[in-house]
Amino acid sequence: MPTPKKSTLKTLACVAVLLLLAPFALEVVLVAEVLGAEVALMFLLLYLKDQWRVVEARITGLQNSLTSTLVIVSGHAVANPRVFYVHALMSLLLFAATGSIFYPTAVWYPLATLGSNLGYG
Repeated sequence: MPTPKKSTLKTLACVAVLLLLAPFALEVVLVAEVLGAEVALMFLLLYLKDQWRVVEARITGLQNSLTSTLVIVSGHAVANPRVFYVHALMSLLLFAATGSIFYPTAVWYPLATLGSNLGYG
């Protein structure tokens, strides 16, 4: 069985990638029609490079938001272990005694809304 040339394999790989992307990126197919599969693939890579930068910026923004949230929550009264364990134990006992989630929520809600205004934080 004859072995195909390396350039033929590269062209076939480019065409396969273009066929996979055809439903999503029609402009790449048009570029391939005019300039060739290799140029269209390079065009696609340049396009994806810009998209990757957008994704990286969003990930960085998410990391900043999570860091800010962690800083805010760590300063809250609920983050104090003494307060947390007392309220968790009380919630567990209330849930075990009543079988309803309403009462444990009623215990946690004032602490969560008032936070450091209660004098714990």
